[in-house]
Amino acid sequence: MKKIAIIFITALVLITSILPAIPGTRGRAGQNIVLTCTDPSASSDQMKESAGIILTRLEQYGVNNINISIDENNRALVLSSESTMDMKILLPWIVAKGNVGFHETFTREEVMMSKGFPGGLSSMMVIPDSDEYPGKKSAILGFCHKADIVKVDKYLEEHYVANPGAAIRFAWGATPNSDGLYSLYMLKQTPGLDNSFIVSSEISEGSSGNLSGILISFNKAGASRWAALTARSNGKCVAIVMDDKVLTATTVREEIKGGKCMITGNFSNDELLQLNAVLSSKELPLTFK
Repeated sequence: MKKIAIIFITALVLITSILPAIPGTRGRAGQNIVLTCTDPSASSDQMKESAGIILTRLEQYGVNNINISIDENNRALVLSSESTMDMKILLPWIVAKGNVGFHETFTREEVMMSKGFPGGLSSMMVIPDSDEYPGKKSAILGFCHKADIVKVDKYLEEHYVANPGAAIRFAWGATPNSDGLYSLYMLKQTPGLDNSFIVSSEISEGSSGNLSGILISFNKAGASRWAALTARSNGKCVAIVMDDKVLTATTVREEIKGGKCMITGNFSNDELLQLNAVLSSKELPLTFK
């Protein structure tokens, strides 16, 4: 009997030592994820602030029981969880800077009538005629496959010379359209509002039970700015931009009072939850990978 007990205990120890090496079993005992700061001058206060912002985003998204510790020597944040975290899904938005801007835009008509837009772009992207979709009043210059975005960006940097009253800030849409193409928007350089004017954001549900968008509320100063911006943009698009990606660009029909705006677009329910988690937190002061 004693011999059997010894064999059983030995087998149990052996199995326990093997389990962590088997793929998929590590999450049962917990998981550590290291986020390394890429800013060499990061201060201790900035690291602490970043840890708090990331924790807020995770909790807003619904990920609980997360502990974040700071590794000062390696300028890193260590996320510890009792369960497995899918970092392929979580990482892009928990480390997003979260810089939000509300931009007035240029129309295709304004740009095409300016000093001359470089014609070489037509070989890299789809640039519709003025009467074709999305129309001459649209803020979209054209459409492009994801694989060609870098090439278009390089061409614009080297050859763009048009200037319809002020420099254009080009920005790509955050998500592809129904044809799998990304839209290139033409924004005015300086946003009319930014994160500092946002009081809150909340998920809005549609009639079918799916999430329909995100409702943003501004403070008093932001409400005044939003009303003025939409009044100036009557008949044109206002673009909501996060980290240089256009989340949505809606044509304004009248001055919008009341200090609220809605983000809608080609987003899945999960993407809206992630976006709301970022909007509900502060902008990260540091960059992580």
